[in-house]
Amino acid sequence: MRTNFLDFSAPARVLRNRNFALYTAGNSVSLIGMWTQRLAVGWLVWELTESGLWLGAVAMAEFIPTLLLTPVSGVVADRFDRRSIAIIGQCLTCLQAIVLCVLTAMGMITPELIIVLTLLASVVIAFNQTARLTLVPMMVPREHLTSALAITSVIFNLARFVGPGLAGVIIKFWGAAFAFGFNALSYVTIIVALLAIEMPRYRRDTAEDNSFLTELMDGYRYVLNHRSITTLLILLSVGALLARPVVELLAGFVGTVFMGDATEFAILNAALGFGAIFSGLWLAGKGDIKGLTTITIYAVFLNAVAITLFAATGIFWLAVVALAISGFAQVASGTGSQTLIQTVVADHMRGRVLSVWALIMRGVPALGALGFGWLAEYFGFSWPIAIGSLLAAAFALVVARKRSQLQQQFERT
Repeated sequence: MRTNFLDFSAPARVLRNRNFALYTAGNSVSLIGMWTQRLAVGWLVWELTESGLWLGAVAMAEFIPTLLLTPVSGVVADRFDRRSIAIIGQCLTCLQAIVLCVLTAMGMITPELIIVLTLLASVVIAFNQTARLTLVPMMVPREHLTSALAITSVIFNLARFVGPGLAGVIIKFWGAAFAFGFNALSYVTIIVALLAIEMPRYRRDTAEDNSFLTELMDGYRYVLNHRSITTLLILLSVGALLARPVVELLAGFVGTVFMGDATEFAILNAALGFGAIFSGLWLAGKGDIKGLTTITIYAVFLNAVAITLFAATGIFWLAVVALAISGFAQVASGTGSQTLIQTVVADHMRGRVLSVWALIMRGVPALGALGFGWLAEYFGFSWPIAIGSLLAAAFALVVARKRSQLQQQFERT
């Protein structure tokens, strides 16, 4: 199994693909704009209200539509042209950013309006995200899929650093309205890229048109009947529920376990990001799918062990190392699992199956955070997370016993 972290020939080959290069360039700028706006929204809400409750309300407005509509978005992605859905979605979110910019600049913005606009954007993003997940396999050949998805992951995690940093500068010198304006301009790059990509128009493989609900249920049946996909998704769900919620609860750990402030919080987040970027570069250099099943399973295990160490230690710098390992493992399991699923799923089911994957990756950690947050009221943050992570590690070892069977399904050529 090749592990060519310093060999960039594989990502270089992928980026010579015109469609993927255009998409990557546009996506890079767009993601920076998105993270810039997310920080600016939080800052603006705090300026207007100085209320943690309002901040929580905005977070819920961003999350709930995605949670409810992601399964539906899979059917839409399998029914209609995926690139068209992505273009329409980017245009609508660009419009939302423009409205935010104008209302803020004119002094007419209110917390209520921010929540409404966040809800509307989240509805669009729920459909747009699934459509975009299906695009990369349409741009690159199967043998380049691992590198392509790893490059996409690296860009996302870099944007998580660049965007908030840029937002801080923009807000300090020009105000939140300019941050929203920058985001609106950033959407233009991905819209232009999507329009410039040359690919055949997506057409459904199925000859007959079923009802929306029938196709939704067909997607779930497909997942359940594809035992390797089911096993992988269950593994991801257990890890997401019992280990990954530490990210959502990180502020609580900083305040109650490490007795820190914004500085320690920033350091721990940076550690997560560093591990994530390192992992993405490693997978991009790997280049092929061989051994990816093993990497994905043991990445879930490694993340659970790292989170156990993080929760059990009271030593801050040991916690930093643990979170860097966790960031590495989270990207390895996320990118690896998506690649494996993208490789074997039937194209006419791709949207529905990936919508389940996206729901697990985004929704289940939030559900876990809610449960562990409640337990923290009675037992503190450390022990519930440590025990949960140990259970996740044990489950990953159980799945590892079926590794050869899963490899035969996922890595066959």
